[in-house]
Amino acid sequence: MKKNRWKLKSLGLVAAASLMLAGCAAGSGGADSGADEGATGDTITIGALLPLSGAAANYGPIYQSGIESYVDYVNDNGGINGKQVELKVYDNGYDPAKTLAAARKAVTQDDVFAFVATPGTPVNDAVARYLTGEGIPNLGVITGAPQFNDPETYPKMTVFQLSYNTEPELIWNYLKESQTGKKIGVLYQNDDFGKSYQQAFHELAGHSIVDEQPYESSDSDVSSQIAALRASGADVVVSFVLAKFAILSANAMADSGWDAPLLISSNANDPAVLAEAGKNLEGVIAGTSFPTLDDSDDAVAEYLDIMKRYSPDIPAGTSSMQTYGATKLLLIALEDAGENPTREDLMKSYLSLQHVEGLPVIGDVSLSEDNHDAISCMAMSQYNAELTFDLISDPICAS
Repeated sequence: MKKNRWKLKSLGLVAAASLMLAGCAAGSGGADSGADEGATGDTITIGALLPLSGAAANYGPIYQSGIESYVDYVNDNGGINGKQVELKVYDNGYDPAKTLAAARKAVTQDDVFAFVATPGTPVNDAVARYLTGEGIPNLGVITGAPQFNDPETYPKMTVFQLSYNTEPELIWNYLKESQTGKKIGVLYQNDDFGKSYQQAFHELAGHSIVDEQPYESSDSDVSSQIAALRASGADVVVSFVLAKFAILSANAMADSGWDAPLLISSNANDPAVLAEAGKNLEGVIAGTSFPTLDDSDDAVAEYLDIMKRYSPDIPAGTSSMQTYGATKLLLIALEDAGENPTREDLMKSYLSLQHVEGLPVIGDVSLSEDNHDAISCMAMSQYNAELTFDLISDPICAS
């Protein structure tokens, strides 16, 4: 398929993005011909609901740096169609009730035009119906829970992470080749996030699973779960966890002298966060939909340059790369949506993006009215002695 080279007009340079526009040209307007609140005047207000405190606080500043860095870069180069992008960040504490309260404030008091890169299954679940009812886009959410890629129920919600239904299948395919005949122990978070992974993986690998151990997101230790998995006779541990618990798992296995392979889900895979595990991180296997930092790809080079300039105190890694990519995708669509876009204009533009280039992502990035998930591929990676990861498989993609 032919790709159109596309320019971010406000930046005055060729953006590293190509897209094929399908159907009507975005920005032509719908029933609402005026700009929605948040897009009028000289600014467009974008909101970010982030875990700056709570169980996922080690992610919060890193997620924020990816969003802020790209927004600041765009603003320093003319903004979007002459408008500056105003970013409002709200601490949701990784708590559903706090997230809903913050979203209500953002919509009713701060005139937020759209949200970007909201991480976490339970917090997105808390706001999905409210934002849908208010007609507010929640774009590039950082969760693979399959209920959010539902265009009929959530027409203004899109996803920037591989589906939790798809990733277990790709993990299982990898294990069948690399750990043939091995008995599997599973560690998972006891909430919608962890159960989405665990249930999908169990359906595929149940005959090879000897034990499954849940933990609560409020827990501070998983050594008892690791001990139970070891006692079950498991040869390999597959963990569907947040980064905090990936660190706890690696440390508990090392402290007990258990050298079984540890595989963690892609959402926990970030060298900038997992470095806390120190030498215990070496050898850990993880899925990733994002390239290594030494990749020669131009999109990675651009990401590293912008992060160095705008967030020099935050180490580069997968989490900031993910929110950076989600933000860039939103602003590409917003640029194309016209000078005074409505939210409908933004969604038309966003869902018309096809084969987008210039994003630090493994595999193709395409969206449509029927598919709201931008991520479809991953590769397996393994941590080395330098506490960075190397890719150990070719990309594997959802069919």
